[in-house]
Amino acid sequence: MSAHLWDHDHPYYWQEGCFYSDECHHRHQSWQEFSAGWRDADEDYNCVYRWDWNVCEGTHTLEIRMVAQRKAFPISHTIAVTPEDESAVRAYLTEKWAHVSRIWAPFAEPPDPAAAEAAVKAWRAARIAKLRGELAELEAQP
Repeated sequence: MSAHLWDHDHPYYWQEGCFYSDECHHRHQSWQEFSAGWRDADEDYNCVYRWDWNVCEGTHTLEIRMVAQRKAFPISHTIAVTPEDESAVRAYLTEKWAHVSRIWAPFAEPPDPAAAEAAVKAWRAARIAKLRGELAELEAQP
């Protein structure tokens, strides 16, 4: 496994959006913005099948590809991310890999459930700590 998600280089590339429609590509200003609208999207309706973390001149972006399976409709997302978002992104992608591995069973072994749960718990703990820090800053304001 790569040390960081941005260290992994997928073979070939995947074009954003859809050749037949301009309505299926979404841009998000942050991981938090994407998460607010898509983190809990039903995996059976919005199946994530590819991700690419890109770094260009110090700017990090995450590309997520999913398909709305009932409509065979491709959806792509470009998300502005930071290295600090990696644990949250890794937890999200671990959940999506578990789902895809169930689709591809018996060819792919799903991730160790304990490791997947640990990744999600680590992300939640980091998020709670960040929110507590933000709350403390707000409470300290006059």
